Amino acid sequence: MELKIIASDIAFGEGPVWHQDGFLIFSDVSNNQIIKLQDGRKEVFLEKSGLRGETNDLHNEQIGANGLGIDKDGNLYMCQHGSHAIARLNRDGHLETLVDSYNGKRLNSPNDLCIGPDGELLFTDPPYGLKGQELLPEQAQPHAGIYKWHNGILELMYSKLNFPNGICFSPDFKYLFLATNNENERGIRRFEYVDGQLLNEEIFVDENADGIKMDKKGNLYLATMQGIKVISAEGEMIRKIETPAMATNLCFHEPYMYITTENVVYEYYLPNLAL
Repeated sequence: MELKIIASDIAFGEGPVWHQDGFLIFSDVSNNQIIKLQDGRKEVFLEKSGLRGETNDLHNEQIGANGLGIDKDGNLYMCQHGSHAIARLNRDGHLETLVDSYNGKRLNSPNDLCIGPDGELLFTDPPYGLKGQELLPEQAQPHAGIYKWHNGILELMYSKLNFPNGICFSPDFKYLFLATNNENERGIRRFEYVDGQLLNEEIFVDENADGIKMDKKGNLYLATMQGIKVISAEGEMIRKIETPAMATNLCFHEPYMYITTENVVYEYYLPNLAL
């Protein structure tokens, strides 16, 4: 099967998700927008997706929303680089900030998120949206953490990586997977998820990735420099779908997979997708 270009002229594509109302949305991080694709038409779904005010000395050019997620009620959650926040666009169109600080300091630049079995949000907070893409501990967090936000409470779950990135649950929520695309921190981590806590960290596969997703068979899809790598439940690479430029993230809508790269969004027909 071939990749089909369904959107181009993007400044930096990320965070694709399929909306329950029958269309694809994704982040254009550098243009500070969320884009909607439906029936071959591209339009702006949300302006100022990651920053609604003025830039400041913490920012680089990537100020928009990055990772996105939709809950069972149709509310859209977004990782906002410019606002250093997790925000929610409610089904009724109301946009609200859920959390933007920890221990009295700004978050860095929330990057990717996933929604847990009880509606909890787990998200990564690397410095990719900060000036110089470096931690700025005097102004923001001294670590790049994994956080859990639930019932108005923010909890730091993990802080051993400097560049945590893609994050996803297994379909049964028994495991949480964590990616980094930094070679010095190589390896896709897997944790047991027990009573809302991360236990028994291990390297699931010796790969780097940006966004990651898992299908119902337990195959893990990695967005990498070469394209999408598909890793079996046993940790073996079983397929590679090459893309002309680095794949940043992906999502599924049976029987299709949607892949974001920096400037292009692809549709890929995947008839045996186990969703």
